[in-house]
Amino acid sequence: MRFYHPTAVDHFYTISAEEGENAVDNLGYLREQNAGRMFPSATVGTVPLYRLYNTTISDNFYTIAEAGVDFAIQQAGYTYNGIAGYVYSDASCGAVPFYHMYNAPKTDHFYTTSVSERDSALNGGYSDEGIDGYILPE
Repeated sequence: MRFYHPTAVDHFYTISAEEGENAVDNLGYLREQNAGRMFPSATVGTVPLYRLYNTTISDNFYTIAEAGVDFAIQQAGYTYNGIAGYVYSDASCGAVPFYHMYNAPKTDHFYTTSVSERDSALNGGYSDEGIDGYILPE
C-alpha cells in the first residue's frame, strides 16, 4: 500500500493494513493506489526491502542495498525502521521494476512500478535513483 503526506511531502509504503490505517487515522497520510505486492517474509529469490526514516526531514527511504542502509544511517541522518517487505532482486515470476526517484528540494523518495508515473515524476523535478527491487504488479 502506498500513502502520501501532503504537508511533509513524504511517501510511505507498507504491507501492513494496521500500519496503513494508523498512517491515515493518526499521522496525516492519504491513501494512494498500491504500487504492487511484496512478500511479508522471505521467499525463494527475494531480498529484504529495508525501511529507514529521517525525523528531521520527515522522509521515508527504502532500499535493498545494505550499503544504502549504512550510508543513510551514518551519513544522512536516517534511523533503521525495519524491513518493509521482501522483493525480488530481478524480474522473476513476472515481477516488475520498483522504480526509485528522489526530489532533493522536497526531500521526498518516491517509488512506483508505473513507467508513466516514473516519467511524470522525472519531468516534475525528481531524479532517477534506479530500481530498488522488483515487485509483483497489482
